[in-house]
Amino acid sequence: MAKKQSSASHSDTIAARASDPLSLVRQATPHLKIDRVQLLQGAFEVTGRSEDRSKEPVRTGLLINHSREDRQLTSRIKFVFDAVVPRKGEDRVVVVTATFELLYELKEGAEVSEEALGHFARINALYNGWPYWREFLQNTLARLDLPQLTVPLLRVQQAVAWAQEAETLEA
Repeated sequence: MAKKQSSASHSDTIAARASDPLSLVRQATPHLKIDRVQLLQGAFEVTGRSEDRSKEPVRTGLLINHSREDRQLTSRIKFVFDAVVPRKGEDRVVVVTATFELLYELKEGAEVSEEALGHFARINALYNGWPYWREFLQNTLARLDLPQLTVPLLRVQQAVAWAQEAETLEA
């Protein structure tokens, strides 16, 4: 009898791993290679401080969508940074946005589930796009003569959490 319980818990463990986002990403990863990262849109705005910003000095946002066509997987990620920047006389609100498109090529004959591709497109694309966002944000702030910000490295578990919480970017 104990053996059956062990067997059931083993199959429960396998099922839990299959639905784990990182396990699904690992299933897709060997079958995909990054082909291109392209900046589709970049913008900034500096305005006077709004009253509703007093509680949150820095906010970030993330929107992601993906699509698959033949042997290509495309992921679009929109990063949003908005912060209150202290200045002499009057604080300013700065908003910086950038949308990147990441294109991946699926190996010929590869069989990868749509669920695994979806998790890959959200998590791995976020992880791959992060250095481009860091560079864009840091350069934009420097060009605006605003205080420098070193955007931290993105940790894998953080990418998983953010990708799961991200809203879907409208195409």
